[in-house]
Amino acid sequence: MRIPANRAALGQARQTLAGYRRVQPALDLKHRALLLARAEALGQLRALEAAHGARLERMAADFPMLATWPGQLECRMGATVAGGAGPRVAGVATVTPQGLQLRVPAAGALADPPFLAPLDAALAQALEERIRIAAARETVVRLERAVRTAAQRLNLVEKLLIPELEAEIRRVAILLADRRRAAVVAARIAKRRLAGEAGAANAVGNGP
Repeated sequence: MRIPANRAALGQARQTLAGYRRVQPALDLKHRALLLARAEALGQLRALEAAHGARLERMAADFPMLATWPGQLECRMGATVAGGAGPRVAGVATVTPQGLQLRVPAAGALADPPFLAPLDAALAQALEERIRIAAARETVVRLERAVRTAAQRLNLVEKLLIPELEAEIRRVAILLADRRRAAVVAARIAKRRLAGEAGAANAVGNGP
């Protein structure tokens, strides 16, 4: 950015610089809050994923007969979610399953093997965990995006706008100061010249 070399433009630039300096702490605070929120969301996501992984391992140990069972598990479970809007964190809308309902098959059919009832209960818990993990991942994605945006805004003000404006203000201030000094020197030279011309005129007027 180039500032015109005049006092009005210099004054306006100094006001703009003061505005940037006022907003910089708020941008930095927003960035820090988002970094903290992202770290907390990542911690929650990792905890959910670890718990889900442990559940799957337990299920593999508790139901080894699934390896040879010819039945289909894919269609046994279902779920509906009424909404996913969670609380806002550092100004970012998070995702939390609201009104989550699982559809579990009715137990007790004579044709079902006896392990299906406890398996269905375990599958229901695993499905709920997966839904919550998906919501937590989306929250992390949103916070990641907000962190990048906040960092870009902070860097724009802190590393680009403020330094460039400070440099331009220094340049214009030096240029105006040089002009003032040049004007003072020119005025003094003109004053001495006029004084010399007046003295010469007086000398001629007083001559024989």
